[in-house]
Amino acid sequence: SDRAAFANLIIPSSNITANAIARTFGQLLKDAESTSASDPRSLFVAEMNAKAASLGMSRTHFKNCSGVPARGQVTSAADMAKLMLAVMTLPEVTRWWGLSSHVMPVKGLKPRNQKISSTVKVVNDYDVIGGKTGTLLPGFYNLALMSQAPDGDNIVTILLRAPDPRALYTDTRRILDAAKRGRNWALKS
Repeated sequence: SDRAAFANLIIPSSNITANAIARTFGQLLKDAESTSASDPRSLFVAEMNAKAASLGMSRTHFKNCSGVPARGQVTSAADMAKLMLAVMTLPEVTRWWGLSSHVMPVKGLKPRNQKISSTVKVVNDYDVIGGKTGTLLPGFYNLALMSQAPDGDNIVTILLRAPDPRALYTDTRRILDAAKRGRNWALKS
């Protein structure tokens, strides 16, 4: 189902699901535009780049839908922060990304319920709203995280190219704790 695919994309960060969604929606774009473009995924990636540009992500260029390494694919921490802020306006996304796990129905020859788990290992921390991970190569661990400040505002934390998962989460927690200690948060009434 659409919900299962979306859950599998957001919670465990499935590249296979990202490609399936890109193929499906790229084909819908192809059919709607009656274009001769041969690859639906390329149309989807073009839409991703158009959306990035509309969000002011001037240092981002996508080459594929899943974020796996590709020559010419680039982004910046500032651009990822812009994307995170835009995502916060989409409850259909944010309701999934804060879950530590979900039981997903799988159809096919062997129908079953499959438990999927978040790749965001701090998702159960008291102040974390949710986020997304991305591992490009061994030694390139990335995280985009939304958490809540003591005054109720949101904090966007982006880490790129951590050397290992432990460093990724140790650095994340240190950044969040320092941000909260280093400011006089006026509590909202």
